[in-house]
Amino acid sequence: TWCKRAFEGKSFSIIAPTGMGKTVFGIMLSLYIAMEKKRAYIILPTTLLAQQVHEKIEEYKKELKNVQERCIETEERIKFKIKELEDTKNRRTKKRDELNNFRKQKDEIEKNLMNLNTRISILEQSIKDIEKEIEETSEEAELYEKTEIVDDIKQIDFKIKRMEREKESLEPINMRAIEEYEETEQRYLVLKTKYEKILKEKEAVLEFINKVEKRKREVFMETFNRIAENFSSIFFELSGGEGNLLIENEADPFSGGIDIEAKPRGKEIKKIASMSGGEKALTALAFVFAIQRYKTAPFYLFDEIDAHLDDENVRKVAEMIKRVSKESQFIVITLRDAMMASADRLFGVSMKDGISRIVAVELQDTAKYEGKKFEVVEEV
Repeated sequence: TWCKRAFEGKSFSIIAPTGMGKTVFGIMLSLYIAMEKKRAYIILPTTLLAQQVHEKIEEYKKELKNVQERCIETEERIKFKIKELEDTKNRRTKKRDELNNFRKQKDEIEKNLMNLNTRISILEQSIKDIEKEIEETSEEAELYEKTEIVDDIKQIDFKIKRMEREKESLEPINMRAIEEYEETEQRYLVLKTKYEKILKEKEAVLEFINKVEKRKREVFMETFNRIAENFSSIFFELSGGEGNLLIENEADPFSGGIDIEAKPRGKEIKKIASMSGGEKALTALAFVFAIQRYKTAPFYLFDEIDAHLDDENVRKVAEMIKRVSKESQFIVITLRDAMMASADRLFGVSMKDGISRIVAVELQDTAKYEGKKFEVVEEV
């Protein structure tokens, strides 16, 4: 009965003062739902609204008063803390000034003490020298009569005055001598540190060189021993005898050379310098094949290596080349039939009318060319 409705159209509005609290808002929400989305004006009791607004205002005033009181207390505390901070800064500045004054006084006292110690040392040394001279003079005075002693005393006085003048001539004393000594000592320590560092680096380099030399010796001896074994085996295959490789200086292999001892079948052991041409050729070939067996090269070129060999040794060498040619290519210049017979391909060179002619033949196809002339593949 305390609200009034006026319908206009299909919508409605609710007019009420703000700040009424959850109770008034709940009433308004209920009315809104009950009006079925039609327009209306709702007038709430003014007495209830005024009372609620008054209570809110009183509550806000109390809160405002409390906040103002807290602000005043906070400002007082801040002022107190600022004053304490300023006092602390003033005390710290005062203490810092006092500390600086103490340091200056300390430096001045140390400087004066150093000067006094230096002067004391000089005076003590002078006193010792004078006492020593007086002692020596007294011993000499005992050898003279009284009249002579008087002269000696005068002489002593003269020497004392002379020494005093010499002492005065030494002044003023160089007070920077200690600083110069410290600077020189510091420089000496720096140079000494660098020197010790260089020595350590030198030792490290020498150690590295020793490691390299040791490794080089180990690799060399390992290679030499393998090649020596191959040489003995191959020399036996070619000559039926004994052959050895020896190092001239075993203590230092790199300071000397290598000796070859060979004992062809049925002969005494010989140095290679005392062998015949055929024996030298077999020994040299055994050495070459020993190296080839250890580390193979892509190809080898032999120029009339069989010139000093008999037919039997030529055949052995040809068989050896035939076997090892599976791993490397061999080019052999020869005039011996046994060597040519074991080749895979022949290149013959002849001259006619001053012109060199080269003929190439595959030996596996020689049956096809029996009774036929070879074709000239190139003329030089």
